[in-house]
Amino acid sequence: MWKLILLTFIVQSGKTIQIPYLDKEPVIDGYLEEVWERVAKVDDFVQYIPSDTGCASLPTTVYIFQSRDNIFVAFLCKDTEKPLTRVTSRDDAEGDRVSVAFDTFNNDRTAYLFTVSAGGAQEDVFIADDGKRWDDSWDGVWYSGVSVSDTGYVVEMKIPFKTMRYGRELTEWGVSFGRFISRLNEMDTWTRFTREEEIRVSRFGALQGLRLPPPGMHLEFTPVAILRYDSLIDVTGGADLKWEPTSELTFNVTVRPDFAQIEADPYELNLGKYETYFPERRPFFIEGSDVFKFSSHSRYFNMGYGINLFYTRRIGKALENGEVVPINFGIKSILHKRKFEGGLLFVRTGELIEEEDSIFEPLSNYSVLRFRGEAFRNSTFGFIYAGKYDRDFHNLNSSLGLDFNYNKGTNDARIYLAHSFKEDTAGSAFKITFSRMDRTYFVGLDYTRIDSSFNVEEIGYTPWTGVESFAIFAGPIWIRDKGVVSSSFLGFGAGRSIEMYEGVPETGFSVNFSQSFRSGDGYNVNFHMGKSYEEETHYTSKSFHLNFWTSERRKISGYVGGGFWYGYNYVREYFANQAGVSTQISYRPSSRMRLSISNHNWIEFNPSGTIEEITSSLRPRIRYSITNNLNLRLYSEHVYLKTERVFYSHRLGFLLSYNFRPKSWLYLAINKYWERNEDTDTMESKEAVSVFKIRYLFVF
Repeated sequence: MWKLILLTFIVQSGKTIQIPYLDKEPVIDGYLEEVWERVAKVDDFVQYIPSDTGCASLPTTVYIFQSRDNIFVAFLCKDTEKPLTRVTSRDDAEGDRVSVAFDTFNNDRTAYLFTVSAGGAQEDVFIADDGKRWDDSWDGVWYSGVSVSDTGYVVEMKIPFKTMRYGRELTEWGVSFGRFISRLNEMDTWTRFTREEEIRVSRFGALQGLRLPPPGMHLEFTPVAILRYDSLIDVTGGADLKWEPTSELTFNVTVRPDFAQIEADPYELNLGKYETYFPERRPFFIEGSDVFKFSSHSRYFNMGYGINLFYTRRIGKALENGEVVPINFGIKSILHKRKFEGGLLFVRTGELIEEEDSIFEPLSNYSVLRFRGEAFRNSTFGFIYAGKYDRDFHNLNSSLGLDFNYNKGTNDARIYLAHSFKEDTAGSAFKITFSRMDRTYFVGLDYTRIDSSFNVEEIGYTPWTGVESFAIFAGPIWIRDKGVVSSSFLGFGAGRSIEMYEGVPETGFSVNFSQSFRSGDGYNVNFHMGKSYEEETHYTSKSFHLNFWTSERRKISGYVGGGFWYGYNYVREYFANQAGVSTQISYRPSSRMRLSISNHNWIEFNPSGTIEEITSSLRPRIRYSITNNLNLRLYSEHVYLKTERVFYSHRLGFLLSYNFRPKSWLYLAINKYWERNEDTDTMESKEAVSVFKIRYLFVF
């Protein structure tokens, strides 16, 4: 949540900075040298959170200049108390922090965001679509230094031009700055804007007078060495190559990638009709993934059925017996222009044969082509093609999609058209959605139609085929600049849908109330009721959910929520009540350590109203940061069947990660997994792997 708050500082009010050019470069250690006295500075910060009409509570001064190869930024953050410092790993900044963002194509749509906490943690994000999407997997090579005192802190940043893509002929970029004061839950910004506008790259101030360097070779080569111990010791390797022939074009190649440092997906008990959606965690697929996204939801609401033509978890997927399909190599190319962006992805997966389990996964080729252009101002139109082919490049499954996104102020309208091909069958999908949110009200409309023959099961995630739906969601908003309550909204929704193979319409309505407090705490209540039809049965569906959360800035923070609903249990094949209760508690005993535990309970009732089973997942976790670059993480997961009084599974994971230089890492990962054998009623080891992995970046 704090990332969303932090990113919303990006707004323009006509402010400009003339950036000076200096040959002398400071030492990046958090202490301001004499050179900073000869640069441009701004100190007219205002408050965005909790009041977007108030003044900044504490003074902040930003200094900025450029040399031939770098941009230098310094923040002088004064305070009446010592700032909150937390030593965390990269891309996980907590406590007091500052940020700078650059619109390097001056296109009012995309930007690079750089954040440094008072504890020294770096975080970088690529922002797209005028703030509608951001990619926190993007990692640049840049440098920072921090010094902390009882009266505030100082942050220095050195950001090489070559770590960002930019328009080669430009002399002006968009720019903005932000400061988060943790103990006050306050976000101060350089430019004034209203809270309902969210992130707007188009509201940046202007950074003028830039002297951009010509593009160099910009070649990164990262060999990877892996020592793996399972039942035998195995030494393997791979490599990543990144080449940027211009400041606008990037090529990435990965050979035999390994993702041993990626934490396993949490346990999920799926009692519904559709498969569980798991987010992507693998770096090669995450970085730059924004270009390939075909997002079919509005800026403010997720309404109706989504259309996802490209789901990277289909590539190198885990099979039923737990074996993972190997990835031989992948190639990715991304082009960013001022009013155009595009991408090409090709991945080959290897053949996997498990005769004991009668599993055969053939060699496959995956390809994706995507482009998105600017229409009008801050609106886009785009095209996507995704396909899976066999060894001889015969089409196994493919899809085509067109999208148009119109944005003006707080209005957001989107149209999506898609067509799929699988074997001798083709199908279409269509979606149109509109949303608007301002300071006093919000409204959302959605119409979706997906043919029964629409099928992207090998390349995308659209399991709900053969549906047609219409939905509306609207209600008042109350935003308060003073008092305990920060904001409230009351939403009323109604919808109608039909599954074509059943031919029976379903209707429903919902009420949602949410309230956030100035402290960062909040709660949400949701109620739904409708007339539904499943498994040739008419019934009244109903659900109720209640959630509470506290601010993450607290030493002890947490979340508790739950709900109940009535519907069809697809695992046990009957209609009955179901319920769920989730809790999460985090405790920070020191600035370097974080202890957390989460628990999720799936409660199944039988038709008579008694409890059939309670499945409980417990996930304790310890994170300790020796430094910002050297981190330890220990986690486990235990799934327990309370009615049967037996454990279903145990998982134990340990990760030591050391970022010893930019984009160079050393990992030691240990993963163990046990699962109950129902025949023998014993826990059997399913996985026991130890991996030592080193990545070393060479820059040319």
